[in-house]
Amino acid sequence: MRTYLEHVNAPTIISAASSCEEKTTILQTIIQFGVDSVLPLKTKSVHLTEPPWISPVLKNLIKKRQRALSQGDCVEYRALRNQVNRERKICRSKFHECRVQHLNECCPAGWWKEIKRLGGVDNSSANRDNVLKSIHLSEDTSYLTQIDLAKHINKAFLSPTDRFEELTCNPFLNHGCDELPVVSESSVLRKLPGLNPTKAQGPDGIPELLLKENADLLAGPVTQVLHTSYSESRLPSSWKRQTSSQLQRKNQSKMSINIFVPSRLHLFYLRWLKIM
Repeated sequence: MRTYLEHVNAPTIISAASSCEEKTTILQTIIQFGVDSVLPLKTKSVHLTEPPWISPVLKNLIKKRQRALSQGDCVEYRALRNQVNRERKICRSKFHECRVQHLNECCPAGWWKEIKRLGGVDNSSANRDNVLKSIHLSEDTSYLTQIDLAKHINKAFLSPTDRFEELTCNPFLNHGCDELPVVSESSVLRKLPGLNPTKAQGPDGIPELLLKENADLLAGPVTQVLHTSYSESRLPSSWKRQTSSQLQRKNQSKMSINIFVPSRLHLFYLRWLKIM
């Protein structure tokens, strides 16, 4: 990958672009093309019929056992058969402890009750045909149809935006000073090796390990992108994307809305904010 980046000459290609959006797109395209073309892929076979508790260690023992059986080595076959049985019991017990055992203490009804409480739904309206009628509203909406009630609710959600005023100037610019922040290539070169390579990659598909190991080659293009971003007073659209998911807290027996927490948000621009 390093040889590829040395021959591409990314700083010259990026300098030909004018806007921050174009520079960012070119930089991502160069790196992603190298990742897809140069870095080796690791193949993995997935069998739809295999149980979820099986592990690579157990698979390896099963292969050795079958090989011994095909070769007619009865002694080796019996030894591996016993190892397979022991490892199979261990895998099943670990899977039950991590994935199944806590379900016996969960209460889905309590979780659903919490959801309805946060949504403002009356519990007594569970058997009603129209769930919208159970939402607490400050006005009398009994005469409205379902479509009109939905429009009324949407209008209530959008009502705070009626008081918003259009910005006449950019509040993030310091109008008392005409100088833009300066980001030197040496400072970017010092920041890139500080990225954590163990973190998952974001929507851009660029591993942080790649940025860390090739910091001297990517410091120039990154500096150009940051300078253009400051001069235009805007962020590229790709920097605002995120990948998030809901994970369950550990050691939580009760089913409640509070046991779900968002996982690490892999924001593209947070990586560059560390550099800026």
